[in-house]
Amino acid sequence: MRCFSVPYHVIRISIFNRRRRGIVVLLTTCSLLVAHAGRAAVVCPGPSTVEGIDVSHFQGAVNWSQVAASGVSFATALVSSGLVPDANFATNYAGIKTAGLIRGAYQFFHPGQDPVAQANLLLAATGSIGSGDLPPVLDIEVTDGLNASAIAASIQSWVTTVQNATGRTPLIYVAASFWNSSVGGNTAFSSNPLWAVNWGVSCPSLPGAWSNWVFWQYTGTGTVSGVSGQVDRDKFNGTIDALRTFAGVATVAVKPTTWGSIKAVYR
Repeated sequence: MRCFSVPYHVIRISIFNRRRRGIVVLLTTCSLLVAHAGRAAVVCPGPSTVEGIDVSHFQGAVNWSQVAASGVSFATALVSSGLVPDANFATNYAGIKTAGLIRGAYQFFHPGQDPVAQANLLLAATGSIGSGDLPPVLDIEVTDGLNASAIAASIQSWVTTVQNATGRTPLIYVAASFWNSSVGGNTAFSSNPLWAVNWGVSCPSLPGAWSNWVFWQYTGTGTVSGVSGQVDRDKFNGTIDALRTFAGVATVAVKPTTWGSIKAVYR
């Protein structure tokens, strides 16, 4: 993602050692063409947003109580890079919940590996997706040497497996430049909520398949109390109540009765 988040430049790097959410990748060439960026719509946040972070083992031990006290309301933790589990997932996933944050799990997807096996790894690690849990997130950043149609087929297998198991529509995390160039602007996943990726801008560019975003990763060099060093920062496009609803949290409305007592109405 270090490369694909820069939509309006052409970058060519002979050997670039990047750390992205718990993995190290050697890139021989990275080219972002202006033509692809030109196909991306730019959609600004609404009047209300909610702050969040995403973490992996590269953040080390996280003090989730401090994170929650810092104004962060949601967090997602890396389950695995392909079929390689993240060593800190179980601790992070439990800690997010204990701190009272909306929580989620994301998987760095390798389309060249068995997508069903990757999905089943995530499902086994997260267990039941319940109240206060975001739908699972598919993090798409590499091609593994596959063409656009093969990548799309692999994504579809993962999405179908996860959706059938959880009853929730998975989120897709991807940068506009990567989707448009490497997945051919495929529109088959437009019903999956988008986690947009675009750093250093006030409004993110979207992949061609989407017209709006639900979450947006706006920097990879953020700081938050409770996390040592840099961390990815994210926004939810809506109010905290909307986020809770998206995460399956039942809302309670308190209404006075005609005789002055109150009753709770669950939605």
